[in-house]
Parts: sequence; structure tokens; C-alpha cells
Amino acid sequence: MKFLEQALCAETDPELFYGDGPVSDAAKAVCFTCDAFGECLRSIDLTAPKDSEFGFQAGMNVKQRVGLRVYDSDLLKYVAILDEVA
Repeated sequence: MKFLEQALCAETDPELFYGDGPVSDAAKAVCFTCDAFGECLRSIDLTAPKDSEFGFQAGMNVKQRVGLRVYDSDLLKYVAILDEVA
């Protein structure tokens, strides 16, 4: 995933993205200010087994990403909105 070379998470302590509480707020802040956010969101694998996922991606924890499997059309709408804004 080439976009990861430009992602803020690549420049941030990886431990920030694996936890709950205040850690998750800090991880989300990194994600939501990252120039690679849209590509990161598009790269979420909606078909991955839920037990193979961990940490934050595109500002979402595992539970939130697993929830996208049910609402994957909502994810596509969200990505479309991001494309319009960019």
C-alpha cells in the first residue's frame, strides 16, 4: 500500500494505534488529520475475518470496521463524499 509511505501513522509511535480510551482519541486525531486518510479508508478489507484485525485504521477501531461489513454501502457513500471534497 503505497499511500502508507505518506501516512502520518508511519511517523507515529505504533503503540498509539493499539488501545482504548485516551489512546484511541489520540489515534483518531492522527487519522483525521492525515493526508492519506481517504486512501486508508478505501483500503479497509471488508472481507477479512474479524479475528485477524487489530488496531486503528482510518480513525476506526476493530469493532467499528467490523460494523462496516454490515453497512459497506455506507462506506462507499462516505468515500464518494471524501472524493467530492478533495
